[in-house]
Amino acid sequence: MRTIIIVFLSTVFLIGCAFSGCNSIETNFGTIAGTVFFSDETTRVAGAWVRVYDEQGTTIVAELPVDDQARFFVALPEGNYIVTAATTQNGIYSSSGDVVSVLAHQTTRYFFAIQEAPPLS
Repeated sequence: MRTIIIVFLSTVFLIGCAFSGCNSIETNFGTIAGTVFFSDETTRVAGAWVRVYDEQGTTIVAELPVDDQARFFVALPEGNYIVTAATTQNGIYSSSGDVVSVLAHQTTRYFFAIQEAPPLS
């Protein structure tokens, strides 16, 4: 089983991963670090959460809360991931899923500008 390490506010969580065929802790980790903003790209969204999926749409990180400055940090094995952000603060806001590449021993910076969700019909 491969292991995903999430570092959040100086705490390390080990999460068994959804990948198969892994026998030890992966050593080729990289990180995604970023901030969640409203669509004005200046107002930070404290209280938002980030979700990470593999390229097939399998959930890797279900709900990673951002800190009080709307920042997040997640360590993942090298590869491509789909990341989204959402909040229910002042309505329902979300981002579309974008593909983010994680390279071993490097940090990929990613910033969300989340939009208000259209009304349900």
